[in-house]
Amino acid sequence: MGNSPCVNGAANTTLLTIQSGKTICGSFRFVDSGDGSQEGLPDLDAYKLVLPDPNGDGLSRVSIDIQAEYGTLESGTIPVFVALLSQPCLSLSGAMLSLQTSGCLVQSRTQCVTAGTWYVVVARGTFPTAQPFIYGCDELQNYNLKVSWDDVCSNPCGSSGDCFDTHNTPGCQISTCCNSVCAIDPVCCQKSWDQSCVDIAISQCSPPVPANDQCSQATIVSLGQVPFTLVAATSGSNPIPLGCIASPNVVGRDVWYRLKNVRGSVTVRTCGIGSLNTALVIYPYPCSATSAAIACNDNTDLCTTNPSSALVNFTAQCGSEYLVRVASMNGSVGAGMLSVTSSLNICQPCPGDYNTDGLRSGSDLAVLLSAWGTTAADINGDNTTNGNDLAILLSGWGVCP
Repeated sequence: MGNSPCVNGAANTTLLTIQSGKTICGSFRFVDSGDGSQEGLPDLDAYKLVLPDPNGDGLSRVSIDIQAEYGTLESGTIPVFVALLSQPCLSLSGAMLSLQTSGCLVQSRTQCVTAGTWYVVVARGTFPTAQPFIYGCDELQNYNLKVSWDDVCSNPCGSSGDCFDTHNTPGCQISTCCNSVCAIDPVCCQKSWDQSCVDIAISQCSPPVPANDQCSQATIVSLGQVPFTLVAATSGSNPIPLGCIASPNVVGRDVWYRLKNVRGSVTVRTCGIGSLNTALVIYPYPCSATSAAIACNDNTDLCTTNPSSALVNFTAQCGSEYLVRVASMNGSVGAGMLSVTSSLNICQPCPGDYNTDGLRSGSDLAVLLSAWGTTAADINGDNTTNGNDLAILLSGWGVCP
């Protein structure tokens, strides 16, 4: 009876205060009615809830998740319900919100309410009627309760967050699109902007086709990171090697990048947080429908945050350019981050001008000779400073173009 909402007709002052986001594991038991009857009293579990109001608008947004085992009775299975009350001894029918579950299914409800003290009451039965245990017929019935809250009760449409990518906050930055999505699925403006919200946005809001949708429109990149989106991208027809993906020559939406000024062992990856499923293919530049791929990858265990991401390694040479194709797999749609790293620095605009004085001269020759046999003055990306690099330096002797 320690967590009963009322004790001898008065509010229970010893109730556990809920912490936001923490799961409470509770159970219902037989409560003796005191009259010798096998039918006990309803076992109601109550918890105190204090909702803050940091922004001073008088409101807090509360989210309740409930999961429960099946309860049993001679008449059948018994569900479990949750009621949010302004007073612990208030009639359950006066709840501000309620939700019900059974059979280990998680049910959730989010609603804005007045900030301050509330009481969460959990009972077994069909709301608003609590069902007692029958002595000798019922075992314990367990439940998991999680309550969380925040201070977002205004319309989240027009806030930060890409409408065509998942994020942990409600709403998105394009108000008209956001309102259309939330009219279909209100949860998108209540809890988070998940993949179902993105899918609705794509179908309702006509997202723009990416500027680098075609190989001929490839975005120029070098070492570093660049965000990409596959939302509204079309599918290319360039072949993908057998063994790179499960279905060769079949790929989803894709975007293109033109990789310049890289050398040495180059790593390109889409590793990131989330579930976006991508493949990467490297081709020689320029675009050609018949070009053979240099390297490709679909899924990789090297991306620990998302094994559905892709990672490729290849050897690049100064003076050569490469095409990077980022493609979606298995219908996956969303945005991500493309990362390019290398074992060596980027190619110099004027190969051999080590001191960057605009001349390839004796001082640069001295640098090359002092680094002979090491990687320090490598020009062509073969990981050693040798006669090939000397030939490049001498062939461009004089003023840089």
